[in-house]
Amino acid sequence: DSVTTLVAWSIALLAIRPNIQEKAAAAIQEMYGQNQPMCDAADDQKCAFVAALVKECLRYFTVLRLALPRTSIRDITYDGTVIPKGTVLFLNSWACNMDPEVWSDPEEFRPERWIEQPDAPMFTYGMGYRMCAGSLLANRELYLVFMRTLNSFWIEPYDEIDWHPSKGIPI
Repeated sequence: DSVTTLVAWSIALLAIRPNIQEKAAAAIQEMYGQNQPMCDAADDQKCAFVAALVKECLRYFTVLRLALPRTSIRDITYDGTVIPKGTVLFLNSWACNMDPEVWSDPEEFRPERWIEQPDAPMFTYGMGYRMCAGSLLANRELYLVFMRTLNSFWIEPYDEIDWHPSKGIPI
């Protein structure tokens, strides 16, 4: 499941990036008082830093690297190359999410980028009318997981963690 895989990668990263945990916890505490219920129906991903953290995890740890295939419905020319009708095409979601033309520092994990550029493109769920139908639910689940976890726990590494998005494998 892509949500659980993303949570595993994200927890590994948060374990070695206490500064991000501190920012998230401070943002949560600022938003919710001690006696206020957390994540009630009125909270629609209103904690900006946690919402940005979710987006950055989705960008950085693109779980499904290649989006579902599409087939060209007619001959097209793209950048001087003819793509014949019937050609199967895959969107490289990970490469799109790491595009240096969109991000000046794509290899850096930095949630603040989504506060600075809230409308930047996100390709994790694919794009267009065939993008993942569960993307809104997945985003809500991730937001709730991070809100509850980072408000209640401090994540520490048990052992050395390699959290790199294309080389590391959390266990």
